[in-house]
Amino acid sequence: MELKQDWSAGVYREMGDVFEAKVMLTEAIAAYQKAAELKQDWNAGFYAKFAAAQLKQKQIDEAIANYRKAIELKADNPAFHSAIGNAYLQKGWYDEAINAFRQAVQLKPDAAGNYKSMGDAFSQKGQLDEALSAYLRATELKPDAAGIYRTIGDLLLKQNRDAEALTYYRRAIAL
Repeated sequence: MELKQDWSAGVYREMGDVFEAKVMLTEAIAAYQKAAELKQDWNAGFYAKFAAAQLKQKQIDEAIANYRKAIELKADNPAFHSAIGNAYLQKGWYDEAINAFRQAVQLKPDAAGNYKSMGDAFSQKGQLDEALSAYLRATELKPDAAGIYRTIGDLLLKQNRDAEALTYYRRAIAL
């Protein structure tokens, strides 16, 4: 019976992958849920895929729970920390998001996106100087990222630093 249950769980997971690829997220989540019910010992990748589908459907609490499972199983994966950070950000849990992005940066210090996301968390929390530092680090790692230069311009504008903001807007346009 257990062999059939594991086999069936695998089929449900594969169905979830197919539905997710076709952006049929409700069906993907249902298939992943059934797979999780049939088999308890999935790998971290399964939980991360399940969480990603849930996050796209705005099932944020459920996504966070599954990202936590993924991290429990593979704590050294920076993508999992970044993904849960984005989920925390959607909840407005800025401190948790910042900590998750810091962990992602620690694990993959050359990923500009993690610094950009950390900057977003700091910005939304109102810590604009910290946000600016994170954004600037992102541009050091990815100097051709026009969107980050625009974000810096927006941030500087909020701080009434118009001349500096114009410099970053010009950089964004030049790229």
